[in-house]
Amino acid sequence: MTTALSSPEVSTTTLNNGVATPVIGYGVFLTPPEETERAVREAIEVGCRPIDASLRCLGTDDADLLLVRRPLGDYYGTYRAMEAALGASKARTIGVSNFFPDRFADLVQNVDSDWGPH
Repeated sequence: MTTALSSPEVSTTTLNNGVATPVIGYGVFLTPPEETERAVREAIEVGCRPIDASLRCLGTDDADLLLVRRPLGDYYGTYRAMEAALGASKARTIGVSNFFPDRFADLVQNVDSDWGPH
């Protein structure tokens, strides 16, 4: 399935909660702050919507996707905060990436999210 977010067409996938999201995004990790704003603005201008940046950087209060990128630090607290953002309609969907199976299973046992397919 594809959808035109702007131009060009971007492939999407549908997540467990029914939200369609692009399968490709734009990251700014290690991009110097003086370059980040320009790079994100240009990515948006060409149709990229998933941007790996802080909400403050993007000048918005809500997000399509909040993601725990690695199970470091208090990732339980981080995930619970993301659940709260989802419940308050500040995020359309939440998730995790780069978790080893044992860390993922541990997280599932300690948070409230419904991880099953819908």
